Amino acid sequence: MMANSLVQEGDSIDYTPAAAVAAGAVVVQNGLVGVTQRDIAAGDLGSLRIEGVIDFDKTTGVSFAAGDPIYWDATNGLATTVSVGNALIGRAVAAAGSSATSVRGYLTTLAGQPTLLFSSVAASTAITNTTTQTAFDQAVTIPANVLKVGDIIRVRCQGIATATNSTDTLNATVRLGTTDIVATGAIDVANNDIFVIEVDIVIRTIGATGTLVAAGFTAIGAAGTATARPQFKASTAVDTTAALSVNTTATWSVANAGNSCRLDVMNVQLIRR
Repeated sequence: MMANSLVQEGDSIDYTPAAAVAAGAVVVQNGLVGVTQRDIAAGDLGSLRIEGVIDFDKTTGVSFAAGDPIYWDATNGLATTVSVGNALIGRAVAAAGSSATSVRGYLTTLAGQPTLLFSSVAASTAITNTTTQTAFDQAVTIPANVLKVGDIIRVRCQGIATATNSTDTLNATVRLGTTDIVATGAIDVANNDIFVIEVDIVIRTIGATGTLVAAGFTAIGAAGTATARPQFKASTAVDTTAALSVNTTATWSVANAGNSCRLDVMNVQLIRR
């Protein structure tokens, strides 16, 4: 057979399950999502539909507007709006209210594209009058055993020092769990100075003794003039069998009621090959 020659046309692919699957089952293979078209016995050759408009059983109590992303909760076998720990299976083609038992969606091979785990839609509560490293309340938790080798957790955040005191310093840090990934460093900030952090966290190995590396940029100071600094995190232990919070923290050098900062932007993506 010639290399790069056409094997089959259409919107279905061959699939041989290790265990029997029923017709209509959603199958996720490392981000590639398909739906069985008929019962397939264990070890038999069948097919998965990977494109098309399909009615998916959905979680009660959640609603979809046309165009909303649909995620598959494999644990409960239901479509959901929750992205964390679930695979993107497509987009809703019609609205589905909270009392509906299904949602009509367009199944698409875009399931391997980056998944937005979290995007802050409001400013955080301020962190003030403390020297303790404190996480802002805009954060997301990645459930246990979700991360895979090669996953990239991309974090972009921005905060502002709304009030400052004397020469007190502020240090902003992105963390995975309780592990500091990159930080701005302690800087004497002025009123309305901002910090911006962009970092890619790469999962190299998984398990209780997993590892990660990271690289990105940090900046802190006056908007438009602060200098971005390249940062990296050498190979570091991470327990992917535990739930991991992706969060940003603030640390003031002096506990003073005049020191206050908040987080305005916190975006977290999971990029999977």
